[in-house]
Amino acid sequence: MASKKMGVSTTGDWDTWLRFFATGLAASARDTEARLLELLAVQTRSKERIRQARLRADNAMRLVDFALDRPIFTVRQVERALEVTCPRANSLVRQLVDLGILRQFDEGSCSREFAAPDVVAVLLRP
Repeated sequence: MASKKMGVSTTGDWDTWLRFFATGLAASARDTEARLLELLAVQTRSKERIRQARLRADNAMRLVDFALDRPIFTVRQVERALEVTCPRANSLVRQLVDLGILRQFDEGSCSREFAAPDVVAVLLRP
């Protein structure tokens, strides 16, 4: 067994090592593709919920995109990223919480962080 692990350095067996490496790389690429497709589906479903709720769509849609980029965030970060006022950022987050797109991440904390649970589920699945 040790000779197989040391094949490159002891016998120059690059083919076995490259095959092993390429197999792992291909599996990782397939997993990444699947997660990206799932994230796109989450984005599409979230934006459809916003359309159906007839929210002022532009900033709400931008908040969905922001939540995909940063699945855990504060209202202050939303305010800066979307370039809206603090009351508007609070209102947007509250609307998306009411729709089930966002959830308060740290119940009971003063910092009030929010998460996109569907995004987090995709990123953290084994």
